[in-house]
Amino acid sequence: MLPVKDQVWPPRELKPVMMQAAVHDAWWEGDANRLAAVYAGTTDGQRRNLRGRVASFFWGKEQPAREARTRIHVPVASDISEAASRLLFGEAPTWAADDQRTQDRLDLIIGSEHANGILLGAGEMQSALGGVYLRALIDKTAFDHATFTSHDVDQAVPEWRHGKLTAVTFWTVTRHEGQHVYRHLERHEPGVILHGLYRGTASNLGTRVRLVEDPATEHLALEVGTSGEIPTGIDQLTATYVPNKTPNRRFRTTPGLADHGRSDFYAAEGIFDAIDETYSSWMRDVRIGKGRIIVPQMYLEGTHPGDGVTFDEDREVFQGLEMLATGNEDSPFTSSQFEIRVQEHQETIRELTRAALRAAGLSPATFGDDAVPVNTTATEIKARKETSEGTREIKLGHWRPRLTEFARALLDLDRVHYGGAAPAGEVNVLFAREAQADPEALARTAGLLSTAQAASTETLVRTVNPGWDDEQVMAEVALIRADQGRDVADPTGWPL
Repeated sequence: MLPVKDQVWPPRELKPVMMQAAVHDAWWEGDANRLAAVYAGTTDGQRRNLRGRVASFFWGKEQPAREARTRIHVPVASDISEAASRLLFGEAPTWAADDQRTQDRLDLIIGSEHANGILLGAGEMQSALGGVYLRALIDKTAFDHATFTSHDVDQAVPEWRHGKLTAVTFWTVTRHEGQHVYRHLERHEPGVILHGLYRGTASNLGTRVRLVEDPATEHLALEVGTSGEIPTGIDQLTATYVPNKTPNRRFRTTPGLADHGRSDFYAAEGIFDAIDETYSSWMRDVRIGKGRIIVPQMYLEGTHPGDGVTFDEDREVFQGLEMLATGNEDSPFTSSQFEIRVQEHQETIRELTRAALRAAGLSPATFGDDAVPVNTTATEIKARKETSEGTREIKLGHWRPRLTEFARALLDLDRVHYGGAAPAGEVNVLFAREAQADPEALARTAGLLSTAQAASTETLVRTVNPGWDDEQVMAEVALIRADQGRDVADPTGWPL
């Protein structure tokens, strides 16, 4: 059930998860001001305990007074989460049902481009924050079928039993009104979805108010009535959690937290910080490496009284100076220019980037960073991708069973609330093969086999198209033989 009295929000027991998510979210967002705030100890206006290694981070050091901001962020973390998501959902999964009516409804609910976009975003969120929730929606004012969306791990209160999600409460801050904070809570239990609106403060949930008191939730009042409940009519839970990697080494011995997944950023925060420090040092070299001149005091320009004098270091043309002849023909200016250490910085960043990729379980070839060169032979490309493909299979081991179970729940929900077809037969989710052989290498192999007359037409077709099924192969064989002027009895079978 939903909370009935005021309490600390988020619940205290989730504080370690929230603090970790705040750090990883800052790296994922990639905003320099946000990173500085997190590592300086001010997250959402609240002080955090930053003793130990966090305080020594590059982003945790105090900016010197009267010094322009010189810290530069390199979005390696966000690039990693995008690459990880593309590995999973760069090519949309295929949803297969035994029954055609079920297939048609499945394509409408979860096989659309809209649904594919949700999954792509969910994969990125999963990589960055250690996991992601999928939740079913019942909104007859916006959709004529059941649908779903993703939800952040740092705005959810899960309940587990033996590693299985049994219930979850999602929350969303809908608005701020002075000191008051309005939160919409949506709780998923087997058989029911509950909605509640609460007016509290930044740290407390507050009291429950009517859904119509906030524009973001007033449409739900017609769906839930005075009870705040929407009976789902099905036994399955209408939400699921997909961990990124397991176990979560940081929380593995903490009851209630051990079932949370592990982020691709885990233990790589210091590497990201070092990359930013190195790149900022590189840009500092560029900045101070500009050609400069040292000028006499008399050439400096006065400012306001008490503010000292300045000299425009970027100025290229100077007016003629009226000055008394001294008999000294030497220039009163002294030039100065420092070396820019390009190679040293570049190699350091390259090695740090590789270290970050290893921590995330990604290959440089998959990451596609120009700073990590990739050889062009098919064999070496395949070898370079093996790490990423292994990581992909681990993640798909979490996605496949949960997506299959969730798809079945969506179909049942669609039947009860939208009049969809009753699900019949099995429902499966099929992911594309990530490892695709080099087409040029395959064609070269097929050409050699053909020249040596060491393979049949069928074998050659299978060699060039390793992902095809029997029907596709036979159809292609028939087309090849037809092009060669041979008679074909059946365009999808063997020629006579």
